[in-house]
Amino acid sequence: ILNPIELSIKKKIEQYGTKLQDWNLSINRGILTGYNDAFIIDEATKNSLITADPKSAELIRPILRGKDIKRYSYEFAQLWVIYVPCGYTNNHKGNSNPETWFKKAHPSIYSYLVNTEMELSKNRSKKSKGLYKRDDQGDYWWELRSCKYLDDFNKQKLIWTPVNSEYKFTIIPEGYFFNNSIFMITGNDLYYLCGILNSSLYQKYFEMVFTNGSYNYGSASSIKKLPIIKLSNEIHSNIEKLVKTILSENKLELCSQIDNLIYTSLGIKE
Repeated sequence: ILNPIELSIKKKIEQYGTKLQDWNLSINRGILTGYNDAFIIDEATKNSLITADPKSAELIRPILRGKDIKRYSYEFAQLWVIYVPCGYTNNHKGNSNPETWFKKAHPSIYSYLVNTEMELSKNRSKKSKGLYKRDDQGDYWWELRSCKYLDDFNKQKLIWTPVNSEYKFTIIPEGYFFNNSIFMITGNDLYYLCGILNSSLYQKYFEMVFTNGSYNYGSASSIKKLPIIKLSNEIHSNIEKLVKTILSENKLELCSQIDNLIYTSLGIKE
């Protein structure tokens, strides 16, 4: 049950906001491996695979997890994902047997996956389907599931995740992958959206519309329906500049300036 002030703020956001899905952008989640224990590797393993076979670098990407995401920043934990996209083998193998081709083309990755599965199977719960029979795989067990928006990982992205019921948004450069606990937005106005969604106003709005008991979670479909306020061109530009400075110089003290711009524009007293 909202108090009168909260209800007034909620109505104002929904009155002046345009649903996120109606902006010029795309919203998608991170990748699913179906078996993180095998496909997500540490720095030492990555270096070992590439040393044994330099071509392994073609199939290894940096990956972020939900707990790595902060407001206006992220912490790369030196974790990597073995990413063999669906269709990769069929596009390269010619007339040879698929598994024989992959084993020959990427021997260190093939051996690593097979040996890892052998070790993991010793203590695996009965609920786990293992590497070979897992869900979320591509045409073959060494491939990940089809991803129609794969190219979006090679773009600048606004990403977010609800961590401990708190929404945290930041912008990351091209090339970073992330797991399915994280969602991404690609397209226009990313810096503006980052500032708006990280603002104290929207953090409060998330509590009002997403909280279920003690947990605050909005699905991607819910996020798409979020009404995002469109402020004047001048305010829009000022918010973008502030966000760029916060991201590049870690000046979180500038967040209050973004809040003030939003409150003043909407006629809301803090």
